[in-house]
Amino acid sequence: MADPGVLSDIVDVTVVLADAEVQREGFSGIMLVSEHAVSSDRVKTYTGKKKDVLDAMVADGFAAGTAAYVQARAVLSQRPAVMTVKIGRRDAADSTWADALDAIREADSDWYGLAVDTRDALEIVEIAEWCGSSGEGQFVLYMAQTADADVKTASFGNVAETLAADDELDRVAMVWHDPEVASEADFAELVSGNAEPFVLDNGQVLNIKVDGGTVQAFTFAATAGYQTNTEAATYAITNNWHLDVQVDGGATQVIVFETADFPNIAAVMQTQLVTHINSNSTGLTAAPSGAFVRMTSDTKGTDSVVEIMNTSTAGLLTELGYSAGTGTVGTGDAANIAQTTAAEVATKLSTLTGATAAEGTGTNDGRVVITNTTKKGEWGTLQVTGAAANDALKFTKAVVKGPGTLEDYLDAAILGARLNADLDGIPPSAGQITWDNVLVREVYADDLTKTESLAIRGLNVNTFEQRTKQRVPGELHDGKMVNGDWIDARTTCDWLRLRLVEDFKIGLDAVSDAGQKIPYTDQDARTFIERTIKSRLIFSAQSGHTVLDLDPPDPAAVPPKTTGIIIPTLAQQTADNKANRRWGTMEIYAELQGALHGVVAHVTLYQ
Repeated sequence: MADPGVLSDIVDVTVVLADAEVQREGFSGIMLVSEHAVSSDRVKTYTGKKKDVLDAMVADGFAAGTAAYVQARAVLSQRPAVMTVKIGRRDAADSTWADALDAIREADSDWYGLAVDTRDALEIVEIAEWCGSSGEGQFVLYMAQTADADVKTASFGNVAETLAADDELDRVAMVWHDPEVASEADFAELVSGNAEPFVLDNGQVLNIKVDGGTVQAFTFAATAGYQTNTEAATYAITNNWHLDVQVDGGATQVIVFETADFPNIAAVMQTQLVTHINSNSTGLTAAPSGAFVRMTSDTKGTDSVVEIMNTSTAGLLTELGYSAGTGTVGTGDAANIAQTTAAEVATKLSTLTGATAAEGTGTNDGRVVITNTTKKGEWGTLQVTGAAANDALKFTKAVVKGPGTLEDYLDAAILGARLNADLDGIPPSAGQITWDNVLVREVYADDLTKTESLAIRGLNVNTFEQRTKQRVPGELHDGKMVNGDWIDARTTCDWLRLRLVEDFKIGLDAVSDAGQKIPYTDQDARTFIERTIKSRLIFSAQSGHTVLDLDPPDPAAVPPKTTGIIIPTLAQQTADNKANRRWGTMEIYAELQGALHGVVAHVTLYQ
């Protein structure tokens, strides 16, 4: 939003908060700052509904899961949602946050709320120092976020104490939040729908994507064991010769050759030998291999083998050209590819980048479990995109996200949940609103003990907790700036300052545009000033900011009247004011309407 300070040489209005014993455009502008290289622009502005804005950001190169994207999502998830977010860019070459924020402010000054992608204590202090004081600093409301343990325990030297110790840093509020713990963030996990054994086959592929990256393809391989003879037909076989065969280490199968089995046992043809072996054995298949006969195991894998066990009938082996013992052993990714185990699948996937595969245990016993190892939470994803191997494994093809999140940008969400208010409107539908007991959506509440919560809030740092079952996911407490002021008091100060500057400037412009002037007299200048101030204070009271009092203070009253307005006369103007045609100094003492944050009741029951 426009900084009223830029008009201080024309209209100089200062509003301060003092201790006492008792969605309009401009205040909905939210700047979300992170380091990125998506664009060379220091600021990109997006306006519209949540989905439209996020889609536009993705189209511009802000991938889902990037800081800018998640910050914007947090803001736009609140109700009612602001219509505009601004994405500020810190350049990698910026030596300080101040350099980055100066460049952002120069590119676009029309914003008020500030959330920055840093949780570092020193950087938070640097940004707070850039924001400065209410009088001479930037016209912003900086919402910082920390998960520092020393804030949680209120230990000496924490960042909140550092900020509170500087009286000039009155534009920063802070919330304590640990999204990783609050959301119970963990790695994404994929579990096969089927349990072992898996009926796979040679050449089948499993495609896996990690974190939305390129497909990693895994091709399962397996060959069958076999025995091939070295003699071509015909074969002169003697009645009752036999071929003793073991398949895959099973029982020995005795294949007997009898005269009745062949048209001419002394001249057995290749096809006749093939038919005879196949008819008298199981677990293997005989087939021509050129001029020879190959016996191949019906299974594929490292346990696939055809072994000839003959020891006493060497004549048959010599005639057929077979050798006793083990032939060519099968190869591949499983002992038996048609009965692949979960452990074998896990071994096959051992080169998976960004994730690990393992045999499941407990309720996942016998299943394959793939676990992301790169990112916890919603932006660490896994997806099996298909291919034939998944017909056996039955992984879901949907994108699986990790539970929770490493960062939900509560700071940005809070700005979205409060700077959506129309501070110029009339209650109950509009006007000033409280920053306590605020329900913030699409973020995770911290599970704090009472001691921890009180310690944090004792530092004037806000907490976000689920205090009742009805308030889900949680609510903000206490709605304070780090210096102890109420945040709604800060926004009232800024609102009143900006609106008074606008009111005076609009009045001066209107007179000038009409070709007239406001004479420097009590009747004209003082009356114009008094009317402008009183009109704004009436609006301020109607909008829930301040208590209406248009009369001067009266210290002599009993009790003393401390609120009201003082507008000096022409006779009270300094020579410098007269020389510069300025009128001052008007004094406004107003009581904040404040807000009810809690109730204390004592009940006595008699019986």
